[in-house]
Amino acid sequence: MNVYTISGLGADESVFDDLTICTIPHHLEWIDPKEGENIADYAQRMAQKIDVSQPFALIGLSFGGLIAIEIAKVHAPKCTVLLSSAQTKEGISPLFRLVGKSGILKHIPKTLF
Repeated sequence: MNVYTISGLGADESVFDDLTICTIPHHLEWIDPKEGENIADYAQRMAQKIDVSQPFALIGLSFGGLIAIEIAKVHAPKCTVLLSSAQTKEGISPLFRLVGKSGILKHIPKTLF
């Protein structure tokens, strides 16, 4: 079975280096969002790299977990594993939601993350 990993923002596939599973994972790289694109549509564009003709699993870390949930809503993986993530927006701290809505993150250099 294919396993697809999705790292958190500001991270790469190396966060999964110590992951021990019975197959070689395929990492889904972050893509540039389109202006005004919602998360569900963004996730489906990322999912285009998944071979859905074979059974697969998703592993998402942090924000990658939210993307994995959106992919799972459409493509029905055998399982979806969330690491340090939330299943819904209600699972995200109100403080984090406020920071996200404030737009302040756009003004912080990505290198700080």
